[in-house]
Amino acid sequence: MKNKALLGDGVDFMLKKIAKKIPQLNKIVDERNRYALDSEKKYEKILELERINADLVSRIALDRSFKDDLLKQNEIVKWKCKENRLENQISSYLDGDGSIIDHSFIRLAEDQHVVAFIPVELLFTEDKITAYSKVDQITANWEHQNTVWENINLVRLKPHRDLMNFFKGLEKSPDAYIKWFENLFSSRGLISESSIAVIDRRHREFQCMSKELNKGIDFFADNPIEVRWNPSGYFNIIDGHHRAMFLYCSGMRLIPAKVSVQEFINWRNKEKALECLELINEQERSEFYTPICNPYFYDRPAYRDNSYKSRLDHILEFFNSQRFSNYKILDIGSNLGYYSQFFSREGAKVTALEPDKQHYDLAKLLTELTHTNITLLQDKIEEYETSGTYDVAIFLTVFYHFFEDKRELIIQNLDKLITSFIIWESGDNPQMEIDYITQNSKFTYYKQIADTYGTDKIRELGVFSVNPF
Repeated sequence: MKNKALLGDGVDFMLKKIAKKIPQLNKIVDERNRYALDSEKKYEKILELERINADLVSRIALDRSFKDDLLKQNEIVKWKCKENRLENQISSYLDGDGSIIDHSFIRLAEDQHVVAFIPVELLFTEDKITAYSKVDQITANWEHQNTVWENINLVRLKPHRDLMNFFKGLEKSPDAYIKWFENLFSSRGLISESSIAVIDRRHREFQCMSKELNKGIDFFADNPIEVRWNPSGYFNIIDGHHRAMFLYCSGMRLIPAKVSVQEFINWRNKEKALECLELINEQERSEFYTPICNPYFYDRPAYRDNSYKSRLDHILEFFNSQRFSNYKILDIGSNLGYYSQFFSREGAKVTALEPDKQHYDLAKLLTELTHTNITLLQDKIEEYETSGTYDVAIFLTVFYHFFEDKRELIIQNLDKLITSFIIWESGDNPQMEIDYITQNSKFTYYKQIADTYGTDKIRELGVFSVNPF
């Protein structure tokens, strides 16, 4: 009992002692709860501050984005205004009252330029000024090499043409291109990359261009060659010889090119185009034997020289880099002057004979339209007389028309007038014409250029010469 009493006293004592501690414990619990509450509030406050901060950051970013967008929009508005001014400027030349329409225009470009389709016939390699501006170290050897290939029609650029045709499996080797490329460096005492490396690089570019062309023309319109207008009636390529040659070898007759607005307007020669259109309508002309290399007349289909390879392509590939500058050329039966215009661009002194009055009248206007310099005469070859002579005759699809009754007069006059060679295309009996010319004139040497087809006849294109080839 005594032990129980002692135990009870101990419990009471402990209870009393604990009871005295309860307020302190409560205080501790209260403080802990307050601390927890304060921590929770602080945490919530921190979260709130973080949310406010994030919101401010977001607002600042949004504000910056808005300002950036605003700046961009302002730039777009400025460009659109500029673009509209250009469009208005161009439209005044393009459409006018709707009586004549430009078929070359693709889009406006930066820096007062446009992108437009330019005929292959009007694309020439870079001129001396452009070539010299790209080279730091100029030597006599480099000048000699550059002189061979500068400022000639694109089709004549054999190194690049052979390269593209090699990739197409149409040429045995790219040796002409390799030689050209190596000479660019060796002529200045420099070492070029290996021939394998350059051919591999160009082949990869060829594959990429082939892939893009299979999708359409958009890639080349977005990445056009760059050209500069030449007052002689054509464009010099500033940049993009490989692209231009790829498109030519792929059968394209019109190449997307970037040109300044003013040069674009000058080239199209709208006022003269309106005169040509008026005469075409007056003549009720619906047929054109050869193309008119002006954007207002791209929609007029031609019987000949409007697809790859044309007669002109064959002729230029045959002569390659041989220049006709300062040659005196007689274009016999010149029709609307397509060949006369081309060789005039190359610097030849061209006289064109066209007896048909309608052809002659329109050809006179087209000569002015195309910015070329031609002496155009309404004469027949068998009656034509002059005190001088010519180096070359262009004699395409003419002789067979007069073979039965005027062949002797025609060949006698050619023998007297022409000193070097005749570029000729037959009717549907080539061998008969070849035999007569070689046996009855001083043009005893003949070389075929190509078999051709036109106006329902299988023909032959070739060159007669007074000297061996």
